[in-house]
Amino acid sequence: MEAQIKSLLRALKINASTFAKEIGVSSGNISNWKNSDMPGGKVLKKIHDKFKVNINWFLTGRGEMFVENHTSFWQYYFEHFRKFRKHSKLQF
Repeated sequence: MEAQIKSLLRALKINASTFAKEIGVSSGNISNWKNSDMPGGKVLKKIHDKFKVNINWFLTGRGEMFVENHTSFWQYYFEHFRKFRKHSKLQF
């Protein structure tokens, strides 16, 4: 996930500290994600809602970085993540 975080911060033109504040986590959380931890479902929702980030891309590096046509995180989740959830650490 380190590559996705670095790419996202470059695209948003913000640093990790600002990103952390925007989504309500510590900078330490961002560092942990870079080192293989995964953010929880509530944080993923904030990332999606605040920045319109494609959560599939954020977690796997696949697909487009941003989503434009999904009206809510939950709609997106139900369309794309039901199968993924069974095999991940995500807590919803």
